[in-house]
Amino acid sequence: QAGAAVNLVIDVALAENRIDQAEELLERLPEAARPAAQLSLGGALWRQAIEQAGQSTPEAAAAASRVRRRAGDMFAAGYEGLRGRSDLSAATATGLLYYAQLLLAQGDVQQALALLDDQQVGPLTLVESSHPAADRADFGRSVYRTALRAILSQESPDLDRARELIQSLEASAESPAEVTSVYLSLAGQLQQQLKQLLADAEREKAQNVAAALDDLLQRIADQTAGDNWALQNQLAAAILELGELLVGDVRKQAMQRAKALYVAILKTARDNPNFAPSPAALLAVRKRLADSYRGLGDYKEALTQYAAILKQKSSMLQLQQAAAETLMRQGVEKKDADALRRSIFGALPQDNGKNLVWGWIRLAKVADYAKQKASDEKTAAQYQDLFFAARLNAARARFSMASVGPPAKRQENLEIARRSVASMQSLYPDLGGPRWEAEYAELLRQIEQASP
Repeated sequence: QAGAAVNLVIDVALAENRIDQAEELLERLPEAARPAAQLSLGGALWRQAIEQAGQSTPEAAAAASRVRRRAGDMFAAGYEGLRGRSDLSAATATGLLYYAQLLLAQGDVQQALALLDDQQVGPLTLVESSHPAADRADFGRSVYRTALRAILSQESPDLDRARELIQSLEASAESPAEVTSVYLSLAGQLQQQLKQLLADAEREKAQNVAAALDDLLQRIADQTAGDNWALQNQLAAAILELGELLVGDVRKQAMQRAKALYVAILKTARDNPNFAPSPAALLAVRKRLADSYRGLGDYKEALTQYAAILKQKSSMLQLQQAAAETLMRQGVEKKDADALRRSIFGALPQDNGKNLVWGWIRLAKVADYAKQKASDEKTAAQYQDLFFAARLNAARARFSMASVGPPAKRQENLEIARRSVASMQSLYPDLGGPRWEAEYAELLRQIEQASP
């Protein structure tokens, strides 16, 4: 009876967010009753950590980290105390699920999976065996989502098991929209994982993750209605980004799917004037359609699409950058020295004598001017990055002209490229930071290696 009374006081303390008092009361519980209370207390601490992490101050982040460690210790103690027991409650099962989610948030993927699959108390085991403690539809869906996150977070995801869980999630969901929302969240997670693997040159593991992501995106496509602007755009953007990360035939297939989706979105917008939330959103779709053409190597059509938008918004620096990048890629891949020259100095002259596509040189000047006028440090840093990128690409394009242009101009182009890099190194000794410093140094090394 005394234990029941203490448990009641702990429950009241947790309900009123008096966590420290609840923790002090744990020692007064009988040993057999502590694990469930520890899991409940761990859950309260975990929720508190999530709330603090949502605040943007360094102090809140530090506090969230401390609370998260306390939650982990409490969860671990509760989990250890439950081993070998079968007297589980719904609250205990929920606490174990929260523990798995905390482990995932810390990057302890294998430990989270081991907990979920624990043959006696694992939340996934409880759901799959229809245990009374897990006999709640919302709990089952949360478990499936968490298990999917864990499996897909592995360096080599178990695709067969992931598909089984996906089927279980779809069968238990209240609506297709709920499933789609989960899939989009998982797709974002997989994209980050894929980027990291590619950055680490883990090609084989990256292919496995890319296959899992592609399968997930296909499921989203199968469930997403064509009249849902937000979901259609999220899906198309995810597929486009996947294509940009890949190479070869799989890249081409992803780009074709992205292009088809963007074409369909624009068609629906033409047929239904209320489909797009704003003219700016429609321009963004047209820009990404151009990106997909560029990804397919159709540089002429990509430039046509960019130009159509630039006629309305010529000062959009992101568009100017994309158009210059398109010309440069065309020049390198097609061995077209004129396209490289236009990427530097601009293209598509207008009636006013100015080029619609500015090219790297003018883009760098505009970015430098915008940096001087920026109202905050973050915006100034973005313009600074664009300035150094544009000047670097101008030198890269000139260096490429040495390879694809007339042999008689080779040495002249190499010398211009070398002077461009040297001038930037002289004018800006730190070159905007380690990243640009390394890239400029690498380009100079390539130029000197190619010079006689």
